Amino acid sequence: MALGDLVQRGTQWKVGFGAFVYTGFQPDGDGVSYANPADTDEIKGEQNETVSLIITNPRSTLSLNLMIKETGGTVTPFSDGDYVSVTEPDGVSAVKYRVVSSSWTFGPKITKCTCSLIREDSMQTTYDA
Repeated sequence: MALGDLVQRGTQWKVGFGAFVYTGFQPDGDGVSYANPADTDEIKGEQNETVSLIITNPRSTLSLNLMIKETGGTVTPFSDGDYVSVTEPDGVSAVKYRVVSSSWTFGPKITKCTCSLIREDSMQTTYDA
């Protein structure tokens, strides 16, 4: 066992950030939240029971809290609408996401970035152009 290796005793749990990769950045603490939401409209029947669902605008979202590495990272803040390529936690290759918002912390300690990213399924050809 190398210095710093994680040791689990008893019930084993999934740990880490999956396959997530963003070159030059490292997740900070609980730094990666990944979701696949969609908009859902419930159609109600005569007795207010759900009789059908209309599901639209499927998408993937990432919320990231990152520490910026000295090599490969950037301290140039993202602008809303920029595209960044990340490997999703369950992925194997880089995928482009659009920046929804980002904030950067500079100071005497580690420079950090917090950002929200989105990838709408309906705009896949735009992201991958």
